Amino acid sequence: MPKIDFLPDNKIFEVEPGETILQTASRNGIPHVNACGGEGKCTTCRLLILEGIENCSPETEKELSLKDKAHTTDEFRLACQTTINGDVVVRRLVLNKEDIESVSERSVSGRLGESKMIAILFSDIRGFTPFSEKLTPYDVVFILNRYFNRMVKAVEENYGKVDNYIGDGMVAIFGLHNEQNPAQYAVKSALEMCAEMD
Repeated sequence: MPKIDFLPDNKIFEVEPGETILQTASRNGIPHVNACGGEGKCTTCRLLILEGIENCSPETEKELSLKDKAHTTDEFRLACQTTINGDVVVRRLVLNKEDIESVSERSVSGRLGESKMIAILFSDIRGFTPFSEKLTPYDVVFILNRYFNRMVKAVEENYGKVDNYIGDGMVAIFGLHNEQNPAQYAVKSALEMCAEMD
């Protein structure tokens, strides 16, 4: 079976058939950062092939796409995408203990996040600052509570979720539950919000 020599760990492990370098590292307790969970959507598992580049699988489409963005050379490969058919010597590039611990603590599923098609809506009241300066603090709070109650209803009825309130503004996200066409729901919500203000 082919072997991987992991540096700077100075540990050598046999590779199971079809196993990626990342899978070999994980199986053998080598702390290898992979923020996307090994799906080829980031470069955190990138490593340097020091010997045996000819024994590595051809670069995948995901690797080629990220290679252009990261401006790397052929010796840099994604551990999650690379399999081997002969011995290699590799150097892990992310060695910071703090980074590795951070990924481990925040990641239950093995990745730090996920990609989704979402729409974000930001809404606030035009001219609210000069208007609010003429009111008592209690009146400002009363008006904002009424405003937000109506706006939140328009957001939630269109499958959105209010993420944050900022003064007289709010941020809403659409598409968190994989709804089709989140932008259409955001626009519909915005139109309903405008209608509520009339």
